[in-house]
Amino acid sequence: MNTKKKSYFVILVLTAGLLFAFNNCSPFEAETGEFSSSSQAVCDGQLKAAFQRTYHPFLRTNCNGCHSEAHGSRDLSTSFEAFMLRGETLIDYQSTNPHGGNNFNSSMQVKINVFKPNWTRSQNDYFECLDNAASAGDSSTLRTIGKVIPNILPTADTNNWVGIEWDLETEAEGLSNGKFKAVLKVEVKLNKLNGEISGLFVRNPTIKLKSTVENISVSGLMIYLDGVKQTAVTTYSGISKIINVTTPVNLVDASGAAYAIYKNFVVSTRLGFEIDEIKYTTATPDDPDDPVVGPPILVEIPNVPIPDGGVTYNQLTSSTSPYRVLNRSCLNCHGGNATLNLTNYDIAKANTVKIIERMNSTTSPMPPTGRLRQNDRDMVQSWVNSGAPR
Repeated sequence: MNTKKKSYFVILVLTAGLLFAFNNCSPFEAETGEFSSSSQAVCDGQLKAAFQRTYHPFLRTNCNGCHSEAHGSRDLSTSFEAFMLRGETLIDYQSTNPHGGNNFNSSMQVKINVFKPNWTRSQNDYFECLDNAASAGDSSTLRTIGKVIPNILPTADTNNWVGIEWDLETEAEGLSNGKFKAVLKVEVKLNKLNGEISGLFVRNPTIKLKSTVENISVSGLMIYLDGVKQTAVTTYSGISKIINVTTPVNLVDASGAAYAIYKNFVVSTRLGFEIDEIKYTTATPDDPDDPVVGPPILVEIPNVPIPDGGVTYNQLTSSTSPYRVLNRSCLNCHGGNATLNLTNYDIAKANTVKIIERMNSTTSPMPPTGRLRQNDRDMVQSWVNSGAPR
């Protein structure tokens, strides 16, 4: 390990546990309960992206058979955190030496050697990024002006998504106003429950440059409604991207649907965003063509046979049960502070009709990113059909 790596090793290990402790990879200050605005968020995000192309698919392909998801979790953030705490040296050793009855041999080393240069280069870039972040001093928070959402009325059909965008050079406020030649765009639609507006869906956040003279790095995105930060909506708080093209760059994987519970929506309600950190940079996005070992995308969760008599609430919500549909797909949003708290058995049982209805909806599904696969929906239906036992 070189001198620079030694100087940052403790930081890297200590921050890994905090980095993804809240809502999938947001920098989070445990003592204050506030999100960090440090430039380190950009550096951490780039290293995590490198892990996704290198060790993550390798661990999923070669380790999960015996270790379940202890090493290669389907959740990238969980896997990255575990990897950083264990260390690549230990992983490399266990991957190429017999342990626990496996028959690993030199063939594993051959696989590691394919992506190892990429990972080593990304680590060096990470340490250089930390150096630059410590000395840059040119980053800042940017907040867009509040805009009335066009063509959305509280009485209108809520099935249509509406696009809305901000010119970050002319429609921003604060320290960065007039500085960043880029355009932020999202799609939104209202949500209604029982005929009443309950909140706002947001999806597909993108940024594009107005010119390619300078690249821009962004980290963290928070929603504002009528000038109030929606602190409960943390879906985009872990964003870390470098934008270097004049075509829209997706800031999150897939549609990245977020949901703000907001019942005070009127014709004049204004939507805005805050970018936690934005700056010009000479860095470039990671090369998507760098070699990887194993599947470059997450594998499908295998179907689980539904037991005779259905499943129980405890099985649906347990973190270790093979039937943990609610735990995996619902409780992240429908937890203790949610309007529909599915961690409470009595509330869940009282709302079985609503749960099934939203899970099967083709126009307003829950989760909002899209309907769950049939096996998952059948699992929940079996619980309801058997009387929703605890």
